[in-house]
Amino acid sequence: MASLRQRGNVWEARIRWRADGVQKERRIPLNTTKENVADIRMVDINKYEPAIKRGKEISFPWNNDEGEVQIVNYNLESAKLDWHKSLITNRMASGSIDIYLHAIDNLIDVCGARYQVNDVKYQNIETLKSYLSHLADATLNMRLRAINTFFVWLYDNEKVSRIPKIKKLPIGRKLPCYYSAEEFDLVQSHIDNELYRRAYILYRGSGLRLFEVFKSTITNTGLIIPSGRTKNSYERSIELNEEQMTTVRDMRAWVKYKIDNKVATELCAVKHFSRVWSNTCKEVGLKKRKFHNLRHTFGVMEWLRTGDIYLVCKKMGHSSVTTTEIYTKFELSELRKDFPIEACRLDGEGQVLRGSHESSYNYGKA
Repeated sequence: MASLRQRGNVWEARIRWRADGVQKERRIPLNTTKENVADIRMVDINKYEPAIKRGKEISFPWNNDEGEVQIVNYNLESAKLDWHKSLITNRMASGSIDIYLHAIDNLIDVCGARYQVNDVKYQNIETLKSYLSHLADATLNMRLRAINTFFVWLYDNEKVSRIPKIKKLPIGRKLPCYYSAEEFDLVQSHIDNELYRRAYILYRGSGLRLFEVFKSTITNTGLIIPSGRTKNSYERSIELNEEQMTTVRDMRAWVKYKIDNKVATELCAVKHFSRVWSNTCKEVGLKKRKFHNLRHTFGVMEWLRTGDIYLVCKKMGHSSVTTTEIYTKFELSELRKDFPIEACRLDGEGQVLRGSHESSYNYGKA
């Protein structure tokens, strides 16, 4: 139930709840200094509290010109305009903005401009895929990724209560790129910032995605990533050691400092970690420069260490082992050359040299 609070001389209602493992809060000004008036207005607040928790925008009589409770419509067209402003604020390249907005225009073509963002569901996305079936699979998947990014932004800004399930089309998969131990050390040696070096060690050693460090709950043993922030819509737990936990806290403090001092927006501050990595890869002459390759590096290293694809799948948070099976396509003899320290450790533990993934594939669940 909503609580009644006084801030200064003015009363306000506060609604607190948990959704997808994240604590949320909504404060609603009651626009009165009189407690008895505030008590009366709380009747409407409590009546519409469930709708507010579901993501509905409610306008109360004391805050509008109509003199009655109104459910504020937040449709796709309004959301698109707000997102456009956000993309510009975060200095996204104009070409990328055009690609993103084109995808939302496609969704509007299917659902209608006045369709409520909170009502978009899996079925709407499937209809969109049929509508765009004339596109190449890779192009369609790019549109779907843009729409997913749109809904992640809406969710982060509490405009929707959930992110609709979006399944991309399966296409021919290339082997993922990873950084050998030598390549990783080379890049690290050209990065002066000690926090950033620790951050890249964290990402390579945990398989975390870029934003998962910041959009998760810290526990005694690691991080819990809420379902609204994972790609497969399932809550995910990551075990971290104390050194890794210290790095997470330091990274969050650094980003908060930049935001509080108006040095950068949250998006720019977080993305700076990936930008520095990619720029340094270019500086040292590496052709593979994507920050996400650190996650792939974790995947191949875990496959090398364990030979258990189900365990790798669990650690990476994949919803299906089919996604993880791509790592079994690497020859383990090549991985041992790329990660000699890991190979020596395996030899020291008495593990048998496995010549190829066909002979070492562990089909038993961990």
